[in-house]
Amino acid sequence: NVAAIFTGNYTSTADLEACSVTVNAGANVTIATGNTLIVGGSVTVIGSGTLTINNNAALRQIDASAVNTGNIIVKRNSAGMVRLDYTAWSSPVSGQQLQAFSPNTLANRFYQYLFTGTTTPTAYQAVNPTTNFVVGKGYMIRAADNWPLTPTVFNGQFTGVPTNGNISQPIGLG
Repeated sequence: NVAAIFTGNYTSTADLEACSVTVNAGANVTIATGNTLIVGGSVTVIGSGTLTINNNAALRQIDASAVNTGNIIVKRNSAGMVRLDYTAWSSPVSGQQLQAFSPNTLANRFYQYLFTGTTTPTAYQAVNPTTNFVVGKGYMIRAADNWPLTPTVFNGQFTGVPTNGNISQPIGLG
């Protein structure tokens, strides 16, 4: 039942729970690996403030109708990949462009998942990498052509307004 208002830098050392979260301009808040930020209501990041959710950390919102404002950063690591491998991604934020997420991937190596009907198998279809991730939609993105031949983790970083609520993604043709 307490609102968390960050006016200075903060790095979590355990789970943190608040009824709402505000990160003021100039404050840098990091939710460390293994920790969860549990918010009853909205998340607001103002101006130059930052809220970073590290890999294997989480932001969990209780009120599905709470409206978030301001960009956060969510870091996610792939499994080890070698050149020409693909990884499936879905963005936890709105406003993240595909190509900006994986800038060294060739423009023709971004795909979206499609259901092609009950008698036809499912498929992936090329997608324009200058578009944004669609909330709740899955994408296959190939490693860069210059990616190592030994398994190497891709450190992905999503930047945008945190997605909240019940997300539906229709299954159908095209």
